[in-house]
Amino acid sequence: MPRIICLFFSLLLLFALPAKTRGQKALREVKTLLKNKDYKGALQRVQALQKDSALSGNTKLYMYGIEANIGLNDIENEKIYLKQSYDTVSFYNSTLGIFTYTLKSDSCERLKNEDAAAKYRRANFQRLERHYSNLNSAARFFYKRGRYKETMPFLRMYLDYPHTFLGATVGIPETQRHRNNACIYLHCAYELKDYKEMERYRDLALRDTANLKFTYECLVNAAEAESDSVAFQHWLKQGLQHFPDHQPFFARLTDYLTEHHDYGAVLSLSNAMLQRDSNEVCYRMAQAMALLNLKQYDEAIAAAQKTLALDSTLVEMHYGIGLAYVEKAEQVQLPDNAYSKAYKAAKQKQRDLYAVAETHLEIYRKARPESAARWAPLLYKVYLNLNRGTKFAEIERILRTI
Repeated sequence: MPRIICLFFSLLLLFALPAKTRGQKALREVKTLLKNKDYKGALQRVQALQKDSALSGNTKLYMYGIEANIGLNDIENEKIYLKQSYDTVSFYNSTLGIFTYTLKSDSCERLKNEDAAAKYRRANFQRLERHYSNLNSAARFFYKRGRYKETMPFLRMYLDYPHTFLGATVGIPETQRHRNNACIYLHCAYELKDYKEMERYRDLALRDTANLKFTYECLVNAAEAESDSVAFQHWLKQGLQHFPDHQPFFARLTDYLTEHHDYGAVLSLSNAMLQRDSNEVCYRMAQAMALLNLKQYDEAIAAAQKTLALDSTLVEMHYGIGLAYVEKAEQVQLPDNAYSKAYKAAKQKQRDLYAVAETHLEIYRKARPESAARWAPLLYKVYLNLNRGTKFAEIERILRTI
């Protein structure tokens, strides 16, 4: 019992020590670990002590963090030099640690005494300059292995460092590598579904012209995932403007506009693209379907026929032509007098239109037997008006099964 009481009072005395005294003791422990070259243990202790308010902003603590990371980095670097097996992850993580603690140390020194900070600054930015390219190597190492979350801190440091006080002192110009790393960062955030984070270096990524199409695709997909229709259309239009020959941009934009019944916009877009390439079937198809939806049947038929002339396998155009002729037939005005010449002429015109529709709809039916819900109702009208007895009875049976 006396021993327990003694232990209890010892603990009370420990916690009763002033915060500054505890901090100094903790720092001495870290220094001892570093002296014994226990860099891993020292770094773990530094990381733990950072959470202690008594040591918050203590420059010496951050200096020990630098020293621990340099020690770990040198161990792996020596193995590389000697062509021995080394820990790649440890090498790169310690590189990042050198940057993290150097920047913390410089920031603290400047807050306390600008003159004192200047004394260490040259050594600080020379140290970081030596390791700067390794941040890029680390990012590529993790990125190639699909380890996107681990890639991002290295890219952030690589891209942010030039804008820190130390980096600005050196003066690091923007290069293609910076732009490409911004693109990679955006892609990592996209793969992790962290869509907000995609915005961090988006403007810089958009300056990476070598990977611009890929960047637009990520931005389009992210906007779609977030159901952001404004951004979705914006990035598709940007993509189409810069890469007019990349069909997915055009197809996805026209699909979206069609889904939202903006057929006029589809027609305008299709016409604009046809001015670039009048032989592109994708543009012709979109134009034909837009005209059909706008009930401009003669123009729709002409556009669909031009499309088939370019590619006869596009059976959707036969459906479009068939539908247009059915609609035109239904628009024929029949006079009230069923015995008049005018009535007979109008009725014959109507039959002629249904007959043309029949040809195209039957081609579509043969090519798409599984799409009965589309062709059966139209063929029902055609066979009824053309008195196709046997065919009409068959269509009736099909319609009952749909």
